[in-house]
Amino acid sequence: MPGTLCVWVEACGNGYAMARMTRGRSNRGGTPAHPSALGVDGVRDAISSLLGLRELPAMQAGDLTLDLSSRDGRPLSWGESSAGVSIYSPWRIAVCRLPAAEAALLFGGVMDAPGARTGDVCLSTDLAVWCAAGRQAALRAASAAEADAEDELRIAQLGDHLPEVGWVLWDGCADGRAAVKQFVNLAASGVSELWKRRRALPVHWPEAARKWGRVSLSAPTWLLEARAESTPLTGTPTRWRTCFRLEPPADTDIADTPWSVRFLLQAQDDQSLYLSAEQMWDPVDEGRLAPARQTLVADLRRAARIFPKLEKVAASPRPESVELSLDEVSAFLGQTVWILEESGFSVQIPSWSAPAGGSPLRLHLQVQDRTGDGVLGLDTLVDYRWQVSLGDEVMDPEAFHRLASLKIPLVRMRGQWVLLDRKTVDHVMDLVLRPGRRELTLRDALRLGSGLEGEDDAAAAVDVQLLGRLNSLSGSGGSMAVLPQPAAFVGVLRPYQERGFSWLAFLRDRGLGACLADDMGLGKTIQLIALLLRDRQDRGPQGPTLLISPTTVVGNWERELTRFSPTLKVLVHHGTERLMLAEFIEACQRYDLVITTYGLMVRDVHKLRQVTWEGIVLDEAQNIKNGRSLQARAARTLRAHYRVALTGTPVENRLSELWSIMEFLNPQLLGTFDSFRRRFALPIERRGDTTRLQRLRSILQPFLLRRLKTDPSIVPDLPDKQEMKVYCNLTREQVTLYEATVRHMMERLENAQGMARRGQILTTILRLKQICDHPTLFMGDGSKLDGRSGKLSRLEEMLSELLQVGDKALVFTQFTEMAKLLAPWLAERLGVRVLLLHGGIPPKSRDGLIQEFQTPEGPPIFVLSVKAGGVGLNLTQAQHVFHFDRWWNPAVENQATDRSYRIGQTRNVQVHKFICMGTLEEAIDKLIESKMELAENVIGSGESWLTELDTEQLRSILTLRVQALEIQEDLGIDPDADAESDGEWPAEEN
Repeated sequence: MPGTLCVWVEACGNGYAMARMTRGRSNRGGTPAHPSALGVDGVRDAISSLLGLRELPAMQAGDLTLDLSSRDGRPLSWGESSAGVSIYSPWRIAVCRLPAAEAALLFGGVMDAPGARTGDVCLSTDLAVWCAAGRQAALRAASAAEADAEDELRIAQLGDHLPEVGWVLWDGCADGRAAVKQFVNLAASGVSELWKRRRALPVHWPEAARKWGRVSLSAPTWLLEARAESTPLTGTPTRWRTCFRLEPPADTDIADTPWSVRFLLQAQDDQSLYLSAEQMWDPVDEGRLAPARQTLVADLRRAARIFPKLEKVAASPRPESVELSLDEVSAFLGQTVWILEESGFSVQIPSWSAPAGGSPLRLHLQVQDRTGDGVLGLDTLVDYRWQVSLGDEVMDPEAFHRLASLKIPLVRMRGQWVLLDRKTVDHVMDLVLRPGRRELTLRDALRLGSGLEGEDDAAAAVDVQLLGRLNSLSGSGGSMAVLPQPAAFVGVLRPYQERGFSWLAFLRDRGLGACLADDMGLGKTIQLIALLLRDRQDRGPQGPTLLISPTTVVGNWERELTRFSPTLKVLVHHGTERLMLAEFIEACQRYDLVITTYGLMVRDVHKLRQVTWEGIVLDEAQNIKNGRSLQARAARTLRAHYRVALTGTPVENRLSELWSIMEFLNPQLLGTFDSFRRRFALPIERRGDTTRLQRLRSILQPFLLRRLKTDPSIVPDLPDKQEMKVYCNLTREQVTLYEATVRHMMERLENAQGMARRGQILTTILRLKQICDHPTLFMGDGSKLDGRSGKLSRLEEMLSELLQVGDKALVFTQFTEMAKLLAPWLAERLGVRVLLLHGGIPPKSRDGLIQEFQTPEGPPIFVLSVKAGGVGLNLTQAQHVFHFDRWWNPAVENQATDRSYRIGQTRNVQVHKFICMGTLEEAIDKLIESKMELAENVIGSGESWLTELDTEQLRSILTLRVQALEIQEDLGIDPDADAESDGEWPAEEN
């Protein structure tokens, strides 16, 4: 798109993302997608991390095609050697498009060199050039002056260093200088207009770039040190290319012994073939090797612009190698290597110095409780001892201090050289040897082990060992005793329930928050009841415990408490007749358990704060998954001696939901929301970072217990669950409405941007799902149901069959109006009573419906809305579960299914998931399948991903597929004729 720059992000092997900016041509049909490009969400997250900004300007999503160095059918990753590569293949990349002026103001304040890491972002060379060009454009606009000789010189310097991938696709630009000049001119005029409206530079600009007037800004330091021409992306490569091989001194421990960088030529057509500089200067082969010598000399002169150490040796008559001091070796490994490789050279370094190898320096922290038998807690002070290891050798802190004080970047241990990262060394020094080191709490120790202490990833080098009483928290200790069930408990706990109740008691006694995340149907309710009874049995009279639950399950709690713990005194704080403040505070002291709802917790938080609760329990704790919501914030303000969260889905959509639950249970354990998102959520969700996933598990392990129904060691007698997809055809009317709706949206999207575009897409998605269910739901006109929906016809057929054999069924839909249509229609067609449950049903009526269905002779069909009936209900009389329409989230669907598939179910359960062929519902189904492939419940966002697609991608996903059209032809339907004759957009009131 003329006048715009495109930004894309690549996931790198070292865990960082590389922000890149370029111009490209539109995507060519059939071009494969770049496997490491993170997409639009990744671009925005990278820019936000790079600039430290929460709010970003509007960016237009798009894609482009770049010709990139490729090997074995894949593009080379950033920083990967391109030795011997002569193939440049096209790759499709999702990008964000920015007008030149917006790009100049947004990126102009970035002063880092290529390769510099800011947060999770590592700058590429082309991005660094564009950042400097953006700064030049903004400063020219501020000075309101024409370009002069100094400006032209700086533009030329930038253009010379712009890799060809950054300019080759610019319309009419023959080289980097022309591309940068065109951008600066265009951006400067646009910035002037933006400046008139904003009157300020962005806040992330450093002070050096904020001064207005005629600013003499020299070329960036990194540019002066690295002006190499980049290797062309087109044309035939030469036979040889220069290789730099770093070699340590042989068998010596003397610190000032120099290292060497040897010069070689590597064959382009055979990467295993090398020609050393010594061989090239052999007079015997002077004629034959003349071309190779010319290549080496020319390359050394070009590389000297990047690596000034080569300037002198490049001018010598027989250049063979160059010597480096230890400090020069450190600098060579830190920056020069990747600049050389990005400029087309080959570089070989010892395997121990490769970045992927990680730091050999490790910190070990031994922690022991100092309180004896007292109550533990995250704020408990602990005794601790540090140990430092370098490779396999353990060092005492004083020995390490002597080593670190030498400021040597490379040390030799046991005959092998070890590269020390300065940041890691400084981090270890700060933790171990800092004067007046503060006392350490248990929270501090756990955070150190997960890498949450400190501002960078050097903190990840701490291994924490919990000793004594704390050992049981590490998951490796065996000090947690399995308690017998309380005498007042009516019933028998299963073995796994006894272990769960004992685990809750173990953490409760230590003042630590616990999240019981057992799979739905495994009896979290009765494990919590056992804990309450045990407290009163062993501790005697104490304050009340507060239980907060969804409105839909309050009645279920009352029944379960009456059944399993009739001795507990329970107060339900709910309804219009609930107690006023003074009466409520006085009444609480007479009860063991007070039950209220999430909605009332927010409304009556001032009442609940007046009581110091013995404990606070959140049932269906995913209700506080949004850490910034009123519910989550209100829950965190309540006072209690212990806290428990019960949930079958600790993560429904994003890891940030788990942060919210843990922040309620154990405040500050996972750090701030922003730091948790940066260090764990984004790397795990977007890049599948297994290292960070393991670190997160290690800190959560003591406080989160999860067991699954599918584990035979947990529930050996639970019957099978069979899931099947039921593919349905669209009727002629549905096809017509579907096509007209998609066409109408595409027309509206032509000029829509930002939130208006997102809103239009989401509205259309909702309407398409309604059309797939039934035209009457979409039209809202109350018209007849017969013969107008492929789903409805198939549902009637399947329900009729199961009624013949005496089975019962649950039918779930996300639309309350669809549920209201289904229940009476099914009752009339099938001649049976059909129960209906949705959010508008009062709690007492809801309880009556559940009890009626649970009787063997009760009605055989129960229609429920997912929101109202998807959690907290026991409906084990049903052997069949129908999902009439698909939810975006597998966790929500599983919650609904597990109303039937849970403890107490004695027969196999069959789950039927309806999908209209060729429609958006197939895209939803594929999304759900992809989520299931990730680590359990660590999944991406819901339908928001669709709003980030460009118009053509949306058209591809939403338009009816070929197989659907083939079915229509079998039915004698002409979709084109339908679309023209009957496909008008319905009136808005419909």
